[in-house]
Amino acid sequence: MGSTSSLKKLDENNEFFLEAFQNLSLKSNGLDLEKAEIQTSKTLKKINNLAFDEEIIDHADESGVVKPWLESVIAPDIAVEEDISYPKYNLKIEHVYGFKSENSRKNIFFYKRDQIIYSVSSICIIQNLDDNTQRLFGGFPLKENKECHDNIITSIDFLNNEVGMVATGQCGLVPKILVWSPVDTEVVYARFEQPRESLEVSALCFDKNGHYLASFGKDKYNSYYIFDLRKNELKMAKPTGEKEFLLDITFNKYVERDDRCEELLLVGVNKIIISRPDDGWEKNLYVRKDNNINITVIFTSCCYVSKNKFLIGSDLGKVSFYLNMEKTHQKKLSSGSIQNITYNKTLSKIFVTDSLNKVYIIEDTFYTHSGSFTLKSVVKSIDVNEDFQMILGLKNGDIILKHWEDKTKYEEVYLKSHSEGSIGGLAFIPEYKLVTSGEDNKILLWNLRSKKCESSGKINPLVKNNTNLNLEEYYIVGERNKSQCLAYHSSYEHVAVGINDGTVTIRKNPKDLDRKSVPDIEIGDAPIVNLEYTEYGDLLLVMNEKFNFVFLDVNDRYSKIKKYILDSYIKSFDIDEQAKYIRCCMNDNTFKFYNLEKNDENFEVNPNDKELRAASWKTNKCKFSYTMQGIFQGSTNPNYISVVCKAHNKNILAAGDDDFLLNLCNYPCITENPKLKKYRGHSGVIKKIIWNSNDNLIITIAEKDKAIIVWSVEEVDK
Repeated sequence: MGSTSSLKKLDENNEFFLEAFQNLSLKSNGLDLEKAEIQTSKTLKKINNLAFDEEIIDHADESGVVKPWLESVIAPDIAVEEDISYPKYNLKIEHVYGFKSENSRKNIFFYKRDQIIYSVSSICIIQNLDDNTQRLFGGFPLKENKECHDNIITSIDFLNNEVGMVATGQCGLVPKILVWSPVDTEVVYARFEQPRESLEVSALCFDKNGHYLASFGKDKYNSYYIFDLRKNELKMAKPTGEKEFLLDITFNKYVERDDRCEELLLVGVNKIIISRPDDGWEKNLYVRKDNNINITVIFTSCCYVSKNKFLIGSDLGKVSFYLNMEKTHQKKLSSGSIQNITYNKTLSKIFVTDSLNKVYIIEDTFYTHSGSFTLKSVVKSIDVNEDFQMILGLKNGDIILKHWEDKTKYEEVYLKSHSEGSIGGLAFIPEYKLVTSGEDNKILLWNLRSKKCESSGKINPLVKNNTNLNLEEYYIVGERNKSQCLAYHSSYEHVAVGINDGTVTIRKNPKDLDRKSVPDIEIGDAPIVNLEYTEYGDLLLVMNEKFNFVFLDVNDRYSKIKKYILDSYIKSFDIDEQAKYIRCCMNDNTFKFYNLEKNDENFEVNPNDKELRAASWKTNKCKFSYTMQGIFQGSTNPNYISVVCKAHNKNILAAGDDDFLLNLCNYPCITENPKLKKYRGHSGVIKKIIWNSNDNLIITIAEKDKAIIVWSVEEVDK
């Protein structure tokens, strides 16, 4: 438990670093590079100290710690029968919705002609373009001890040769790299680790023959690494200097060097480095004009087009052309920053993307600009196949499939995803569908049969930043655009969305998520953290961060009928069969009961109340309840278990823990050491678990990892 807790802290404190130097729009976003470098240095020191402290805290003696919720946990009068065996069900990931678009580049590739490779959370996905079926690398049961990622995948490369290999790198305390087979995703060819201080694997690149793999991270000295895939060992680690960060890396795949390591090209802040590792030779081709140390040029992308020619993109919107390591000329393509340069040898085309949502096409013969087109968001990743198909990963979470040569042919949004912050709201709706909301101003409807996003809406209109550019990236996403929770009314088909500005918005139905049923309801000036319809849909219960607990009358246009001020806000609650009582897990880790029929402030109920103890609970989502105590496995840390949810009609309990794992056990779970089945999948703490009405699917979302994971529940063969 210790390592993952410190890893989560690391990710939170490293957020500035990732935003500042992986965005590749430093000047466009108005960042001061020098200040960013100073801040990053401080962050690195802080992270190292923090990680060490977390290890000590997590493994401290907990024998004297008292569970604050226990004083309200009363055993029922009638003994509860418990099944202490392993559950007779297994979980398997059926589908993963989402695409990692934040802080990433070059993370989507064509595999064959009808499949693509991309990632979200700790899972790499190979998806069929025709029927949307998936094969996954990751998400394995913990007991199988299969090699996979346990934190967010930050980089991918695909070697498209006869064998075919995929390399994926992750962030965290162990920035590991896994090389695996796209044919059989359970076959792992190699495992490497960058040093802990590198924080993440920022980029990966295979050489031509798949003998070597190059990478870099974000350590103090901006080192790059070369791994020997045949010997399964580190060949070389080389620092490139403090402060000036690396941003892209590629091998020269047009030079035949037998078994020797090929020429390597790296670019970054004030760096264009040519490295020939086997010759012990390295040269920085960039020289500051007039040796002025105050001049900073950010080289963002690089690409070889032949054995002695390569292209370099910069944040000034320029593409420079090099022949025999000498710059011959350059083109000013954009007023923004160059993001990616990709070369397709078969088509003899160079594809360049910028920070202003444009894609440029350049002929490789005379480097003439032959066309361009504009999309709705910045292109973070691009790949082109021989069928003139183009797959583009956008910053807004969309994956676009486009035929680039014939403009009369399709351009479609193949896949949509939440793109910023966390996914907050999650609810099942009839017809095998889901609705979600998040911190990216989106409400999305997912069809579990077609495995696609069916419709979308915006929480609120975005406010334009101080710029004349009419692009998504230059609008401000504020508290009025972020959501942590939602609920679905099965009769009226309303979607209620809690917003961080303290309001609740009611959308008419899932197919028209931009249309409001009633004007937004103001609850207060604090974020809405929980809301839920009662069993018969008469009330919407709303809780905000300032402990306001408000009842809205659904049948009277969501008018306020009750308001209570509590001592802490409710994180999760259960409602009894009569919709009279609720039991609540509070934010201060206490466990409380309330009578919904009382109209005065004193509506809290003593847990020993006779009528309360006889109540039958319609839902089971309170981790502090008596029948859930065993899921803590003896831990006194109230946050060890993040969320629980019992199946509707099966005695099975699903729970998320602080190791990012999904646990499955029998219900009730009272024994301190229950027999659990554990599953990997998410790279953050699981925030919500829901079961479908047939109890054959579980859906989970987690903090910051953008993944919506659908788990099938399969009965074990007897």
